[in-house]
Amino acid sequence: DDRTWLIADSTRGARCWDLGTGKELTLRGIPRQYGGTVAVSREGSLLAIAGAPTIRVYSLDHRTLLATLPDHTGDADFNTTLTLAFSPDGRGRVSGGTDATAVLWNVAKRTRIAELSGHGNWVHSVAFNPSGTMVATASGDAIVRLWDARTGQHVQTLHGHRASVRD
Repeated sequence: DDRTWLIADSTRGARCWDLGTGKELTLRGIPRQYGGTVAVSREGSLLAIAGAPTIRVYSLDHRTLLATLPDHTGDADFNTTLTLAFSPDGRGRVSGGTDATAVLWNVAKRTRIAELSGHGNWVHSVAFNPSGTMVATASGDAIVRLWDARTGQHVQTLHGHRASVRD
């Protein structure tokens, strides 16, 4: 809802806040872990938390761990996943990282669909379009790339930014 916000905290993990009271809410059944970034599915039933060396996907309805996926490089000491997003239907997810790639995931099958490569710097931001058919990746190389969300095929490159693209 509009009164509850989930925030990644590099020292205390994913934290949930009630904006009306200003108090922290407990995420019962979801252990606090270091979270470099978090994402919640559109309908609010799934939570993904990236923290070295894994990306964990939880059911917020049942407070259970659904999947543990490898981080971008699997480095146990450094969170290499910088950004996460769920597809509009919640079945897909994309992550971007310090390895200059993005990865399309099938959440239910816990498998990689495709690795999206072509950036020359860290991928700082990822997003699906509203229909879930395209993915955008934004990077420190000042480029935005568009990809087919089903196949991972590169569709278009958007040039013209003068500095790192974040969102």
